[in-house]
Amino acid sequence: MASQTLLGIDTSTLSISVALVRLEADGSWRTLASRDRGASGPNHSTLLPGWVDELLGETGLTLAGLDGVAVSLGPGSFTGLRIALATGKGLAYGAEIPLAGASSLEAMALAAARLAPDAAAVVPILDARKQEVYAGFFRPVAGGVEALGDGPAEVVAKPERVAERLASLEGPLVLLGEGYFAYRAIFDEATAGLRAPPLDGLPETPPAAEVAVLGFRTPQTFSKSAIFALEPHYLRPSEAELKRQAS
Repeated sequence: MASQTLLGIDTSTLSISVALVRLEADGSWRTLASRDRGASGPNHSTLLPGWVDELLGETGLTLAGLDGVAVSLGPGSFTGLRIALATGKGLAYGAEIPLAGASSLEAMALAAARLAPDAAAVVPILDARKQEVYAGFFRPVAGGVEALGDGPAEVVAKPERVAERLASLEGPLVLLGEGYFAYRAIFDEATAGLRAPPLDGLPETPPAAEVAVLGFRTPQTFSKSAIFALEPHYLRPSEAELKRQAS
């Protein structure tokens, strides 16, 4: 596999992350340029186009010269996921370059795996609203992460249910993400004695660089049908679907 220059986009939460990444043939990567913003400020659709242009300008790259665009497919904000996917589809289709998707939780786990102690369980947690969280269960492996144990790798559930599963794991546990901090008391009580020592640099929301890396660990080819077939991974029904089910 030759090296690839990629654009990653994440708008799965109220935060936003955009990055240009060089993914090497050996699986290593480095960020060429990036933009990140917290939960406050202009909305995603307002910022995205300008940020992409800025990053390309900073690096002297062109969109058509990239090897692909990757977007986070979720779980996360339904509106945010649709914005990233629509933007990614438009960019990839217009430049005739591949489009790929990646899990927002797995992207967080991949970023944390670089910092986690050996044999750690890495559990990114995002706030799903409605007093629920999205949680992913992963462990570091050579060059990335993989699903942890026999249960589902990603769940949406009440914090108490996630805490029960955490308590059943063997430490050390690396817990991260805005959802962890939203319900920290519940998670910390359940994992007393299991958590790894505090680590600096853990992401609270999905990082775009890791979204790009996950999307193109296997090189993609340009396909119009593949671009338009890509869909978000919501993990739970939308409000419209719930209303249809109830009617």
